[in-house]
This record gives sequence, C-alpha cells and structure tokens, in this order.
Amino acid sequence: MANQPNAAFTARFWTPEYLEDKLRKLRRAQCDNLVLVVYRGLASGADALSEMSGAPIVWFEKKPRIGPVMEAVARVATLVR
Repeated sequence: MANQPNAAFTARFWTPEYLEDKLRKLRRAQCDNLVLVVYRGLASGADALSEMSGAPIVWFEKKPRIGPVMEAVARVATLVR
C-alpha cells in the first residue's frame, strides 16, 4: 500500500558516488513514508542522506534490531495518515 512505511535500504559502505546516486533516487521518489536503516561503522555521509530525504535513520552497530526499526516505522506511519 502506498501509505505504509518502507524500510528503504541497508547501507554497509557508501562511496561519495554511491551516496549521490541514492540521493538522486530519493529526490525522484518523493517518498514521505521512508525509514533508512544504516550500519554506523561503514556508512559515511548518511547524515546528508537523512537531511536530503527528510527520512529518519535507524543506526545499527552489528545488525539491525527490529525494535528500533519498528519504532521508527510507527512514528513515520503516524505522520503519513
């Protein structure tokens, strides 16, 4: 469904080119129900991605935990209703 939040993509390593490509895709998508799940150790520039997309980021150290991801999804879900 169009109004349900999406866990977008998990990034393990972002080169500047990869990040710019993702930013272009986010701009084109104009998605208002997006949650980004990002590995803290290897993702660089993810803050810029969040600023450009307006999407919240759920950071993780070893592996994504469902609790924080679902909390972010619930917050986004209340915004898009």
